[in-house]
Parts: sequence; structure tokens; C-alpha cells
Amino acid sequence: MKKIFISIKEKTIKAKEKLKAMPKKKLAIIIVVTLLSLILITAGIVALCIRTPGEESQDTENKTQDVFSSTPPTDENKNQNGNNNTPQSANELLYVSNGDGTCCISGLGTYRDTEVKIPAKSPSGEVVEEISAEAFANCKEIVTITIPATVKYIGDKAFIGCSSLIAIYVSSSNNYYCSVGGVLFSEDKTSLVCYPQMRPGVKYLLPTSVKVIEAYAFDGVKDLCGLLYEESISKYQKIEIKEGNSILNQISVTCNYIPSKP
Repeated sequence: MKKIFISIKEKTIKAKEKLKAMPKKKLAIIIVVTLLSLILITAGIVALCIRTPGEESQDTENKTQDVFSSTPPTDENKNQNGNNNTPQSANELLYVSNGDGTCCISGLGTYRDTEVKIPAKSPSGEVVEEISAEAFANCKEIVTITIPATVKYIGDKAFIGCSSLIAIYVSSSNNYYCSVGGVLFSEDKTSLVCYPQMRPGVKYLLPTSVKVIEAYAFDGVKDLCGLLYEESISKYQKIEIKEGNSILNQISVTCNYIPSKP
């Protein structure tokens, strides 16, 4: 033990002698470097000690939730991630399935375009064969409607109250309906189904093929002032005019009309 003490004492004396022999400039640099090192070490220890206690627990909690979360993703989350349950379009008509691969249009739904173009198939792939009664009733923003070749039946008052409707168009491939000058007819033109309320023109040349004017076909028509008819009064009187066409009793009807030559 005594020898160890003597050894340490000798080393201390030698170290002091070296420090005395060392140039003062070099000694000052060593002291400065040592002090800076001590300051940096102290600052690091203080930073660790003052860290917010909740931060470590919050990190641990987040990691635990990521790894062990037992809550299954909701349908809303699935949609956001592009998986199943695609949300309904924001611009889509209402469809009712007939249960046999076909369906009917029952309303405007979320459709907001003023020019309504009825598709041949619903989003689920069913063929659109019908437009139900009053399907577009009082849809005041509609300007035009286009009907596909697949439609076989249009219910009563399907377009009643469409106060901005200018024209109805029908695919030339449709075997049940047709359009002449924006007016909707049965395919053989024997039945006038709908005269759009805002169709331009104060006079209308009624086709002589017409035998029936369907219920409410002329309901709410704005500008029409007269009908022109190329056949006799007796033939005109044989046309079956159903309810809801009171305007035809209020406007002039010119029979035996002779169109002017171009």
C-alpha cells in the first residue's frame, strides 16, 4: 500500500514538472479545450433531465397503438383507401331494379346537369327499360332529356312540371319511342307523349299520324298559341285527347292547313 502511495506521489510530481515545463500558450489551449468539453457534457446531461415526462410515454403509446390496434377499419376508411364499397356518384339518377337484369328510372336523384342523358345501363349493369310515372315531375332545372334505345316504357306524367324543358331527344335505335322537333312520340307517331313546356314557337304543326294525345302531354306549355293541322276538322275531332290538355281548348286550331312552299 505504501509503495502504491509513493508511486502515485511520484507520478503527480512528474506531472507538475511537465506542466511547469510546458509553454504557457499550449497550456492555455489545453485548459480551454477541457473546459469546453466539460460544458458540452454538462449541457447534454441537463437536456436529458429536463425532457417532458409525457413525451416518452406518448411515443410508447403511439407505437403500441400502431402495432396492437384491434379496431377494424370502418367502411368509410375502406372507401378512402380505395378498397370496397365505392361511394355513390354525386351526379347520378335514381334506379329501381326489376329483379330480372333490367331497371327503371324513378327520379332525378343527385343528378345536377341541366341536360339529362339517361344511360342504357345503371351503375350496377342493369338495362334501363323504363321511366316510371312522374320520374322527373317538377324538375324545374332540366333543359333537355335524352332517352336511350333501351327504354320500352314511359309512365304517366313522367315530365310534368319540367318548366324549363325545351326538347326531348330519343335514340334513333329505339323501337318504342321517337322524337320529332324535340317533341316525344310513340315510335309510329300515332301517340304524342310530351310537348316540352318551353319548346320555342307559337304555333305547332301537328302530325296527321297522331291518333292520341297522352294525358298531360301539353300541360304547362308556355308559348304555344295555335295548332296547325293538314287534315279536315272531322279527322282532328277523332283524335283522342286525354286529361290535362286543357290548353288545346284555349288556343286556335287551324285545320286543312297548307304549308307554304319553301
